[in-house]
Amino acid sequence: MTGQKNHIDLETRGKLKMKNKKSLLWLYAILSLVIIVAAVVVSLTAGISLGTDVGGGNQIEVKISAEMNTKDAVKKLESVLGKEGYISEKTFVEDKWTDTYVVEKTATKKIKNEAALKTAIAEKLEVSAEDVSILEFDGSVTNKAVIWTSVGVVCLLLALFVIGWIRYGVVSATTLTVVSLHALLMALSLFVLTRLPITMISIMEILASVVLVIFATILLLERIRENKKMKHNENLSAEEMVNLSSKEIRKPLIYILALSLIICIVLICVPVRFVILSALAMLVCVAVSVFSYYCLGTNLHVSMLTMQAENEKARLSRNVSPAPAAETKKKTTKKASK
Repeated sequence: MTGQKNHIDLETRGKLKMKNKKSLLWLYAILSLVIIVAAVVVSLTAGISLGTDVGGGNQIEVKISAEMNTKDAVKKLESVLGKEGYISEKTFVEDKWTDTYVVEKTATKKIKNEAALKTAIAEKLEVSAEDVSILEFDGSVTNKAVIWTSVGVVCLLLALFVIGWIRYGVVSATTLTVVSLHALLMALSLFVLTRLPITMISIMEILASVVLVIFATILLLERIRENKKMKHNENLSAEEMVNLSSKEIRKPLIYILALSLIICIVLICVPVRFVILSALAMLVCVAVSVFSYYCLGTNLHVSMLTMQAENEKARLSRNVSPAPAAETKKKTTKKASK
């Protein structure tokens, strides 16, 4: 009687844990959906912050002396560009080690007379023409690269699903694909919401975060596959199996995460705006990877495995023949007649 009661208590506790898992999964899913929808709204209303190398345009850098007032330098540079008919997108001051630069980003695709513009800027800011540099970016070339990268990502997701289905089954393949897609969409959404510029480097960082999630999820699925083969793990529930496998692969993932954070902190300390923005972008991607794997991935896999086990159990119970019960009834009737 006590054993039966303990069994019922364990079963009730297991159901309660599963309910909490599902609640957490819904919470993470709703949070992710809110962030993605907010990013879509922001991108439609305020646009996406694209780096010059992605969106195209020009970047004008002027090296100024330490004595020059940076605010005055910015105003002078903007006034020169305004007179010359160039559209200003962003102006900022950047310290590169010991030198100070005023940087201007314009949406203008082509500068007609680069030498004349350099001379006008140099005269207005009272610097040498050699201290003025103009970098031109052709957005069309980069846009093609972005399009082909997008096609490659779609092909990667399809390949992940097919390979995952063949090796681990449809449930694991779905988890792997959904988590990878989630990491990609969340990273892009956070870039839009935080207004971090999307450059070719940040695109590579976003793809790196997706690869990190894929690596972590495949490690987990492989470990689950190996643990299922062991006899002493036969009676483990889906949650227990995932938790056991997750603990076994925790060390390498912690090392990768720690190394990524150390790199981010070191890069943030570098007094160059471009490097700092790249480090912040990397930090966003690392956060997305952790959230996608630990919060969404493991909970989603537990829920799907449990659902699969429950469906299988229900299917087997429906297929059980009622013959034994009928035979027992016949025997009882015969005894009574005798």
